[in-house]
Amino acid sequence: MSTSRHDVVSSGLPGLWRGYALIFASLACALLSCGCGSSDVPETGEVKGIVTLDGAPVPKATVTFAPEEGRTSTAETDDKGEYVLAYTAKVLGAKVGKHTVRISTFRPATGDPGDAHRVEEVKEKIPAKYNTQTTLSEEVEPGKNEKDFALESK
Repeated sequence: MSTSRHDVVSSGLPGLWRGYALIFASLACALLSCGCGSSDVPETGEVKGIVTLDGAPVPKATVTFAPEEGRTSTAETDDKGEYVLAYTAKVLGAKVGKHTVRISTFRPATGDPGDAHRVEEVKEKIPAKYNTQTTLSEEVEPGKNEKDFALESK
C-alpha cells in the first residue's frame, strides 16, 4: 500500500496538535489583518511655530493643542522657542479642527527630597491666561500650519 505525502502529513499529526495548528493559523491571519485595516488616526495637519514671551524665545515650554473631541497633541519648545506638534509617537501634527491651546513652563518636582535623582520643580513663567485659564484657540487645517504665539507677561 502506498501513501502519499498528504496522507502522512494530515494523519501524522495527532488531533490535538492539528487543532493547535488551526488556532495558530487563525490567530496569525487575524493579527496580520489588523495592520491592513482602517486606522484610528483622524485627519491631521502638520503644526509648527515659535513661542515668545515679551519678544524673547521661550525654551522648554509645553505646547498643547486640545481639540473639542479626541486626543491632544503636544510639543516642547527648543532653545529658540520652536516647536513641532506630535499627535502620537509616530504621527506629527494635530487633529484637523478647532483647538484650545495651552502653553506652560511649569514642571512638578519628581523624586523624594534628598534623592540623588530628584528633579526640582520648575516655576511657571507664563501668565495663566495662556495655560490654566487659557484664552488661546487655533484652527488646524489639513496640510501645513504655522502657529506662532507672541505671548505678553502683562
